[in-house]
Amino acid sequence: MGGGVLNMIGSHLIDIITFLTGQKAIKVRGMVKTFVKQTENIGGIRHITSDDFCSIQMELSRGATASITLNTHVPGQFKQELLVIGSEGRLVIREADLFGLTTGMTREQLLMADIQHVTERQKQGIPPASNELPLPYFKGMLKLIDALKESFERRKERLSWDDEPVTLAATFEDGMYVQTVLDAVRESDRTGTWQPVVVVNEDERNRFFIS
Repeated sequence: MGGGVLNMIGSHLIDIITFLTGQKAIKVRGMVKTFVKQTENIGGIRHITSDDFCSIQMELSRGATASITLNTHVPGQFKQELLVIGSEGRLVIREADLFGLTTGMTREQLLMADIQHVTERQKQGIPPASNELPLPYFKGMLKLIDALKESFERRKERLSWDDEPVTLAATFEDGMYVQTVLDAVRESDRTGTWQPVVVVNEDERNRFFIS
């Protein structure tokens, strides 16, 4: 039942890493755990099987490495931090605020603050459960909805769409890559070994569906 924290959150972080670095994973090592198997609402012969903890190591295509830790047992509100370290310093994204520190500095500087508020108008038509999403993901969903709306509004009859507003949106190939990484992480957890990330190309997909 369910997809677990790896699918729900890990998929987005894998995509973000590629977006920030321009590199894709060539091999991964993963550990996926379900620590809480029963709750007040799920007990008896029923057990939770979706993962609530995950740790991933990734080797990227041009030599960079990435580590991801997903933990649903940390007390308090949802927190997300992305740390990018290079030869001249580091960048940190906390929630949706960007901080930076260069070599020689002793304190981080706030480079960009997320001051965009979610209006009541934007919340109209959004299911109540969606309001429980972490704020960066909720804002991202709203931006995607606005971009799709603009794509169709640019066409007079609204029977087709303009691709310019959604040029930064993920493609089918992006989704295939992310799913391939997720599958490799689960296989690594099963075998206890590093696993290659091999994305099936279009010709191979066509042969699969034809057969």
